[in-house]
Amino acid sequence: MFTLSTNSKAKYETLHEDLRLLISEALKYSTIDFGLSEGARSVETQQEYFQRGRTKIDGQWVITDKSKVITYVDGVVKKGKHNYTPSMAFDFYVYIPGKSMSYDPTHLTALGYMFVVLGNKLFDEGIITHKIRWGGNFDMDGEILEVGSFRDSPHVELVG
Repeated sequence: MFTLSTNSKAKYETLHEDLRLLISEALKYSTIDFGLSEGARSVETQQEYFQRGRTKIDGQWVITDKSKVITYVDGVVKKGKHNYTPSMAFDFYVYIPGKSMSYDPTHLTALGYMFVVLGNKLFDEGIITHKIRWGGNFDMDGEILEVGSFRDSPHVELVG
């Protein structure tokens, strides 16, 4: 069984309860060690990531209250999942033996798929209240890392 580092624990504390339950289960069963690179995210960081092409949320923010950050995407008001309090998403990385942290696509895919499977199990058992979506299969059609789609393999979020 793996444990979270101090830095990962701080990010863990910013997450929605469903994501914390998911991560706790993953730590029990995963054969891949992992950490959390991000939970809750500031508006400024969201905008920076958009400008660098790391997110599809466009960063046109309207700030009425720090806990109610919104943006407009295709004319629809939408929050970034990392901008909720608590956060509705987290980003992760893996530890590969003999190396430090890594974003190796093979390991991210294995771990991302495990998060989805555990999430489905926890949802079906009524332990969590949201379905889980992984950034390697945003449209949830089962085609992993499909060509032409936006890939965000180190990302997991709540649906709904």
